[in-house]
Amino acid sequence: MDALCEGIEEHDAECGAAETIRLRLVLHAGESPGGQDEWAGPGVVTASRLLDAAVLRRVLAAATGNPLALIVSDDWYRTVLKEGYASTRGYQEVWVEGKKFADCAWVRVPGCTRPPGLLPEDDPEPHRGGRSLGAGGGSTADHRAPNSGASISSSGSIGAVGDLRGATVNGDVAFGNNYYRADGAR
Repeated sequence: MDALCEGIEEHDAECGAAETIRLRLVLHAGESPGGQDEWAGPGVVTASRLLDAAVLRRVLAAATGNPLALIVSDDWYRTVLKEGYASTRGYQEVWVEGKKFADCAWVRVPGCTRPPGLLPEDDPEPHRGGRSLGAGGGSTADHRAPNSGASISSSGSIGAVGDLRGATVNGDVAFGNNYYRADGAR
């Protein structure tokens, strides 16, 4: 990302103001089966929602002098960055909500210790633990349970919305775009 930012800055230094590049970038991994002329699936939907997030647009607009703002899904952050494959320096956790999507994500602007333009409503904390489980599908902020060992039972299916890591769940569960049946099938 730093190399991409440097390349954009070099381009911008050599062109007129109307030709400068301002780039929102998203990183996410997920299912994206190809159609005839387009990509689809939950991975593309998540990436699209993150790329279109108001918080990312606001951060890029506030990042004067910087042509790039990055947002990564919470899954990407935990799988790639937290595992040490890249530095977590400069990332700030945010809450993204819109178009039947709600989840935590992580924003970064190269060269900044904290992304500019963040507002109190971007804070994911109010969305943790305070949300209830609802019937049907749903999305989740972060799957960490504040009370380890919590148990959730369902005779049908439940949509997990809130903090559930460490919880014991009996029944079918939907986590964001993933659905897990009680018999172990996905």
